[in-house]
Amino acid sequence: MKDSFLNFLKRNHLLLNVIGVYLLTLIIIFPLFRFVLNPDGISYINIAKKYLSGNVNFAVNGYWSPLFSWLLLPFLALNIEALLATKILSIIIGIFLLIAVNKLLISQKITDIWRAWALFTLIPLLVMFTLIVVTPDLLLCVMLINYLNSLLDKTFTKYRDQALTVGWFGALAYLTKAYALLFFLVHFTVSIWIIYRRYKLATRKRFILSQWLIGMFIFIVISGSWSFIISKKYHRLTFSTAGEFNRQLSAKGVITYPKHIVGLIEPLDKLSTSYWDDPSNIQLVNPSKHISIADVLYRLKLIYHNFLKILGFINSLSIFALTIIIFSIFIYSRRIYIRKHIMLFMVLIYPLFYLLIITEERHLWSMFVLILVLAAGLLNYWQYHNKLSKLLILFTGFIVFISFQYLPWMVRHMKKPGNELVILSQQLNRLDINKKRIASLGNNPDSLYLAYYSNNIYLGELGLNFTKNEIIKEINNLKINYLWIWEDAINIFNFSDKYQVVFNIKTPRLIIYKVQ
Repeated sequence: MKDSFLNFLKRNHLLLNVIGVYLLTLIIIFPLFRFVLNPDGISYINIAKKYLSGNVNFAVNGYWSPLFSWLLLPFLALNIEALLATKILSIIIGIFLLIAVNKLLISQKITDIWRAWALFTLIPLLVMFTLIVVTPDLLLCVMLINYLNSLLDKTFTKYRDQALTVGWFGALAYLTKAYALLFFLVHFTVSIWIIYRRYKLATRKRFILSQWLIGMFIFIVISGSWSFIISKKYHRLTFSTAGEFNRQLSAKGVITYPKHIVGLIEPLDKLSTSYWDDPSNIQLVNPSKHISIADVLYRLKLIYHNFLKILGFINSLSIFALTIIIFSIFIYSRRIYIRKHIMLFMVLIYPLFYLLIITEERHLWSMFVLILVLAAGLLNYWQYHNKLSKLLILFTGFIVFISFQYLPWMVRHMKKPGNELVILSQQLNRLDINKKRIASLGNNPDSLYLAYYSNNIYLGELGLNFTKNEIIKEINNLKINYLWIWEDAINIFNFSDKYQVVFNIKTPRLIIYKVQ
């Protein structure tokens, strides 16, 4: 028993050290990011709470994929505060990502020195991924790296159970984010074709095709089951309602989401704290059966701008990121590097499906991790093939390491103690302002967060272009209990003649009117 444990430590000492440094770093800086929250995070938390309360019909959601919320359930069941639970879950997901990346580096035959380089280079990025936002994108990264590991495993071309694993992780990726559906179908099919072309014997070719069928079967059964559930809820065939709503968000004349969506919107169900818990049925643009030339030109322009935006995101990862991709394509172009071809194909096509919608940096985290693995592979290749002297290769590795720290350094300003809104929410609770219907004038993000902290229902922001009478009409129509007016809006609107002031503070500048 003791010998087995010592052997385990010896075999995995590098990975264990990396995990230790990762956790130590988090312990040091965690208080700075403890209360960092985002609208999507609130939705995932609320969905988990609905499952926990037994309201499965309300919890089933076509816009927000379910796996992240499902994984939150054990933490909420233990009465861990919900936002803290998301942080703990993300930290655990980060550990699994380090394990998956370590396995990928080993499968790519990266030597220990460059494997250590890659894992320690990843730590600042991973800490950033873990703390700056509540999102399933990190979980998606874990699922896709595990899918890639299963696909690149030597046993994939020998044993059928490996195809089951590929389909399993592909389906989990879809349950994490619906974006993985089309990505998996394309990447897995093309990867099978790449492997298929390697063999000449008909029996081997048939086996590879059978692996594709098995992987696809598992993927379709699991993802199809979830699709059936959400299709039944929304009374239409769908694999996700996110695609259609995101298409609307990127439509001409629509300002981006959700903090800039102006107007009051009723939440979809009685347990939701805002419309953002499920925006599936919100119409931002009038549906049209005809596609005009102007629409086509607008979409082409959007693709072009998104392409430049994605290049900017990649460049923000490292000034060498694009060079790493280009060098990898050039060096691994030969047929013998079949596993490199599959990984490179994953890097190249991953951002393509984001070209038609609003793209954020976090959407590319999976790509970022793979670029780092490619960088370690190049450094390993140059040292192994004596392309560079040992001193020069070490200096190059140091410079590239520094370049990958730019992005974590730049997001340091995102730390928000959050105590201000937490303390403010406690004051509202003492005034019995909880479980009320809230509208705001200005400052949609803080209103959404404050409503979450104080257990209120937030129906949205009334724009400064509304007249006073229009605001009163909207408030009456949706039976608003309290109106929150922030910052600049205070200098424009005064409702003292109409409603009672129950709260007025200077930092942050906020006046609360009791409507009814």
